[in-house]
Amino acid sequence: FKNKGKMQGTNYQLDKTPLLNMPIKYDEKFKIKIIDMVNKLISSHSNEFNFKTYEDELNIIVYKLYGLNDVDIKIIENSLV
Repeated sequence: FKNKGKMQGTNYQLDKTPLLNMPIKYDEKFKIKIIDMVNKLISSHSNEFNFKTYEDELNIIVYKLYGLNDVDIKIIENSLV
């Protein structure tokens, strides 16, 4: 988004074109883990502690899927604050 997206205030605007051009990595074992974690997130929407826990676990799964290192993860997590 940094190179192809538009800014909306201090955030990147989510438009269709950059999203369609974003590389999506596919791996069957990660697909199953991600589906399971998303289902847990959906079912825990009223429990803030469980939701945050599942959200953190989902982030870890995606970081592993894309092979991100600790530096990459820190950059991402610092940008979410």
